[in-house]
Amino acid sequence: TQAVGRRNFDLRLPALSAGPGADELTDLGVAFNEMAEGLRQKELLQDSFGRYVSPEIAEMIFQSADGAWLTPSRREVTVLFVDVRGFTPYAERTSPDAVIDRLNRFFGLATEAIMHSDGFINKFLGDALMVIFGAPAPQPDHSYNAAVAALEIQQAVQRLNVSLCQEGNEPIEVGIGINRGEVVAGSVGSQERMEYTIVGDAVNIASRLTAAAKAGEILISQTAYTPVANRLRVESISPVRLKGKTELLEVFLLVGKQDRLPAECSHVV
Repeated sequence: TQAVGRRNFDLRLPALSAGPGADELTDLGVAFNEMAEGLRQKELLQDSFGRYVSPEIAEMIFQSADGAWLTPSRREVTVLFVDVRGFTPYAERTSPDAVIDRLNRFFGLATEAIMHSDGFINKFLGDALMVIFGAPAPQPDHSYNAAVAALEIQQAVQRLNVSLCQEGNEPIEVGIGINRGEVVAGSVGSQERMEYTIVGDAVNIASRLTAAAKAGEILISQTAYTPVANRLRVESISPVRLKGKTELLEVFLLVGKQDRLPAECSHVV
C-alpha cells in the first residue's frame, strides 16, 4: 500500500494460496493487483492525454469523466488554426521518415506553445492543427491566450528554421488564423469512439482565415481582437472576402504583444 501510495503501480503481490476464493487474504491480494493495474493504465492514459491538453484540463476531465463538460452547450470560444504551407509537394518529394520527423518537430513546438496558454488541441489535420480556447474548460481570457499561443508558435517556427537551415533542410512556413464566436460544444461519435469538438460558423471562419493568411502571418478577426485590443499589437489590412461569405470580414495582422500596459492597468503587478 505504501509503494502504491508512492505511485509504484508496477508492484504485484504473489499468490498467497492455491487460488482465488481459497481465503480472504488471497482474494485481497488479487483485488490489490487489479487495483494497481487499473491505476497503472489510468496513469498511462492520463500521461498520453496530457500531451494534447494542459494539466488543468486533463485533471478536470479525469475527475469528471461523465461531468458537465460533456453536456452539449453553446459556448463563446476562440478558435485557432495553424497550417504548414507547401507541405504536400514537400511530402511528395521527400522520404517518409523525413516527412514525419519534420511534422513531429513542428507539432512538438506548437503543442508546447498551445499548452503554455491552456489551449485544447482538438484535431491534428495532416499538416494542420485545430485548437480551442475557452472549452472544454472555461477561460475568461481565451482570446488573449490564443493570440499569445499564435505568437509563440510563430517564434518557435523561426527557431526551428534556424536549426533546419544549419542541417541543410528546407524551412517551414505556416499561416495562422484566429477567430472568436459562439459554437455548439459537445461529444460526437459512437458508443465505441467519442470525440469532444465544436461546431459553428466561428470554426469555419477561423479555418478560412488560416487559408487566407500568407506564410508567416497571423490573421485575427475583429471579434477576437476587440476584447484584448489594449494588449496586442496589430497592423491594419484590407478587409478580406472569405470563401462562402458574401460580406467582407474585418481582420488584423497580429504582430506582437503590447510592450507596456495602458495607464489604467499600470498598478497591476
